[in-house]
Amino acid sequence: MQNHNNLWYLVARNLCKEATEEENEKLNKILEEDPCLKFSLDVLTNFWRSVNDEDAETAKKSLDRHIQRMQ
Repeated sequence: MQNHNNLWYLVARNLCKEATEEENEKLNKILEEDPCLKFSLDVLTNFWRSVNDEDAETAKKSLDRHIQRMQ
């Protein structure tokens, strides 16, 4: 269970771009040992990035509308 929790900790740190070089190396080692896991993480990463890109664009548009109303 500890290894499972550690994996998700490393994945979360990586997705949020907060992982240290050492953490990224550990994650890459785990992924090299399990190609199926690597594929799953690739899918998750693509989804994470697409959602975050949409959220960032929505937030920017909302801020722009708010600033226009305040003017």
